Amino acid sequence: MYRIILIGLISWWILPNALAADKVTKVFSDGQLEINNEYRVELAGIEIAPEAIRTLPIIVSGKEVIVELEHGNSHSTSPLNISMETNPSHLKEAYVYLDTEEIEVPYTLANQIQRRRIMLNEFLIAVGGAKVRRGNDSQRSQNFKMLQDAAKADEQGIWSYEVSN
Repeated sequence: MYRIILIGLISWWILPNALAADKVTKVFSDGQLEINNEYRVELAGIEIAPEAIRTLPIIVSGKEVIVELEHGNSHSTSPLNISMETNPSHLKEAYVYLDTEEIEVPYTLANQIQRRRIMLNEFLIAVGGAKVRRGNDSQRSQNFKMLQDAAKADEQGIWSYEVSN
């Protein structure tokens, strides 16, 4: 009996730390994100509109996220050896994922809360809060361009008033 309680207490104390996700601890005025008070990332492949940068703290501050670093054509989810220095060589581009809960509107009792993981980079493009960065040759650039074309066609966000690009 005591062995089970001891194992339970050890698990309760150790597992949350072992399973902890990354957390956005700060959003900078240029749209860069600080993760776990340890390192900075810039959202890969996109240019965030100033209007969207102002809403980023509402969307991501204090939220648990999954950070996938962009390394040319390969990806890594390990943020090892990333410095908090502002030197651009230490800044990493990343795809940032967060879990969302959604419900259909108008709400009825039959509607269930839908949980899904979204990529913040894609979300910002789809709502017209960001453009695909020129010269973007990442693995995801084709999908980003399709999302941007759809946002343009629907005149979402910046595309509701932007006349060029």
